[in-house]
Amino acid sequence: MVGYSQGPTIEEQIIKYTKYAAIGLFVIIVLFNTMFTIHAGERGVITTFGKPSERIANEGLNFKVPFAQSVYKYDVKTQVMNFDNKAGTGDNSEYSSLFSFTKDQMEVQVAIVVNYHITPNDVMTIYQTYGVQNYYHVNVLEPIVRESVKAHSAKYNVAELATQRDEFSNVIKTDLLTKFADKKAIIEGVYVVNIEPPTAYKNAINDKMIAEQQALQAQNTLKTKQFEADQVIATAEGAKQSKIKSAEGDAEAIKVVDEQLRKSSEIGRAS
Repeated sequence: MVGYSQGPTIEEQIIKYTKYAAIGLFVIIVLFNTMFTIHAGERGVITTFGKPSERIANEGLNFKVPFAQSVYKYDVKTQVMNFDNKAGTGDNSEYSSLFSFTKDQMEVQVAIVVNYHITPNDVMTIYQTYGVQNYYHVNVLEPIVRESVKAHSAKYNVAELATQRDEFSNVIKTDLLTKFADKKAIIEGVYVVNIEPPTAYKNAINDKMIAEQQALQAQNTLKTKQFEADQVIATAEGAKQSKIKSAEGDAEAIKVVDEQLRKSSEIGRAS
């Protein structure tokens, strides 16, 4: 009787195909870990077991050694640092709390926008010196802005900050140009968009404006009354002068009549 060889069991087939699937998945993972994309306006720092390589990954498709190499991306487009000064609307984040003291010891809140970028050739130095980009932005550059605003606002009193905001903005920009350059960042623009004085100061200004308006109104009222009084006096004086002239006219008429009577009497005696 001819014997037949028994084929693999279902369990054996499951194990075999599971191995194939695992190998295929591993190959896919390796392939995906081999390729990475650097988008427009980005650069990548490649490290091998933590050590930075000399090559900076440029825009487009790039390759790396899977599992051994890592990529840290840096955005080299314009970055915006915005202290928006919205604490009054309930925003209590650190970006709404750029407070500083003026020369006359008034605490003001400054809303400032700083635009900057990093150059592609400096991303390696930035990584080696300061670390990843978010840390660089938050812990290296932002404190420079805070320190500059505090230092320069102390040179102005609160009224000068309100009237010389453009000058204040330019002073800070000049300061940041040098300090950011030292940290491998290029300043594009610095804009002081608002300066919020303390509530007590605003109330005092408001009270002063109200007092000035009331004083002006009182002055205008006094002028009006003075004008009306002058009109009454002028009218009375006119009436007085009119009566005087009328009396003078009557006296002159009487004088003329007397003169006529006197002449008539003289003529009668002469005849």
